[in-house]
Amino acid sequence: MSPTNAPAVAQICRRLQGVPLAIELVAAHINDMSPEEMLARPDGGIALLARGPRDAPPRHKTMGRAIEWSYDLLDEAEKRLFRRLSVFIGGFTLEAAEFVSGPQESSRGSVLERLTSLKNKSLIVRRDSAGESRFTMLEVIREYAVERLTASGEEETLKRRHAEFFRDIAEISVPRLQGEPLLATLNVLEAEIGNLRAAMHWSINTRDAEMGLRIAGPLRRFWHMRDHTSEARKWLEILLSIDDVEVPGLVKARGLGAAGLFAEFQGDFQLATALIQNGLDLIRETGDRAVTADLGRLLAGTFLRQKENDRALPLLQESLITYRELGADWHVAATLNDLWCVAIKTGEYHTSVALGERSLALFEELKDKRCVAMAANNLALSLTKMGRFEEAPAYLRRSLRLAQEIEDTAWILGCFETGAGLACGLRQFQHAVLLLSLDDASRVEMTLPRQPFDVGNYEAAMAAARSALSPEDFRVAWEKGQAMTVEEGVSYALNELC
Repeated sequence: MSPTNAPAVAQICRRLQGVPLAIELVAAHINDMSPEEMLARPDGGIALLARGPRDAPPRHKTMGRAIEWSYDLLDEAEKRLFRRLSVFIGGFTLEAAEFVSGPQESSRGSVLERLTSLKNKSLIVRRDSAGESRFTMLEVIREYAVERLTASGEEETLKRRHAEFFRDIAEISVPRLQGEPLLATLNVLEAEIGNLRAAMHWSINTRDAEMGLRIAGPLRRFWHMRDHTSEARKWLEILLSIDDVEVPGLVKARGLGAAGLFAEFQGDFQLATALIQNGLDLIRETGDRAVTADLGRLLAGTFLRQKENDRALPLLQESLITYRELGADWHVAATLNDLWCVAIKTGEYHTSVALGERSLALFEELKDKRCVAMAANNLALSLTKMGRFEEAPAYLRRSLRLAQEIEDTAWILGCFETGAGLACGLRQFQHAVLLLSLDDASRVEMTLPRQPFDVGNYEAAMAAARSALSPEDFRVAWEKGQAMTVEEGVSYALNELC
């Protein structure tokens, strides 16, 4: 602003009623025209920004007119990209924008140039994180872009492209969720949670069950680790209920397996068994050995949680043979961990230690932090069961720190239960009560029930603590645990117990 154009700038600000975003949108065009030119445009220019529906709040009228005015100043290619970007929820990457824009647009190599232009005109925002640019659109601007997209007749085509892009993101994430890129992949998926939801919502609305299942099914580890289990289960239930379209057997079997796993996590074991068994019956017809082994292992898990060890063991042994023949090391390690569950349940503690050590070593080679945390916690439990109380804390400490690092609240709670058992073994009963109380409160808040095996550990530690403490000491420790956050509980366990 200069003394020469100050009166025109002041008049523009008055007409925009001081709405910051409206002023920003208009100011973004200052390189294209002067304030005086804006006011003098033959189409009414800035004067239009003060008009709108009579029943709309003044600020809303001004904002809507400012967006429309800024949109009208875009060239046709910029308008086309702007409205197409409205299919994204919660932001997007350059790669996503290029894909959704279509091959004709991206082949010209101009999507980034147009994104930069839209950013310079304050219609989108760019943020850099972890070496990658991410673009977002304020919701009030996106709503306008949605209107323009609907009017263009391109909406369904663009939403299908959007769903296809995030279907591919889901499917390529599977191996990345089983090794060193785990945390980075979880963060990427969490950033895209709005887009994943939008893609599944579109799949349901268009009754494209295959598309939705190819998004929801592969991400079962993400859904669980980032506490989206209840939501994912609902998505899968709806998608699997769309029965008037043909879905490839492999896709449907994977979806049934994921739905069964989430039902199991939430304590619905009969339904979990039925879903996974249906998936296993379906996949056996295709001859796909890897998915057959996977669903066999999932079915064994439901049997383990129903204390049907004899039914689980042959399924696990069969899956282990298949995985070794296929060279699927991550799945070998996971199956060894499941066999650890059988051993610990049947009181074969020496065997459980050996299986836990083999599983831990494999997961360490694969650099899968979540599974290293799991195997370390399992070893802490085995050693506690054997009375080797001096060795167990190191494994529990490692498990807690890794679970905290990858933000896996569900696994942190599992560590609390193991820690409570260890505390009882060390005769630190108040520590045990505090951890049990915090675990109890957190599970209620998260709607995360204990599995039968965990219930046994919980009840055993609870009984030991009640027997050792006076009612008053128990009450004080319990109330302290109820008032703590999970983060405080981790710090407490690391400092006081481990």
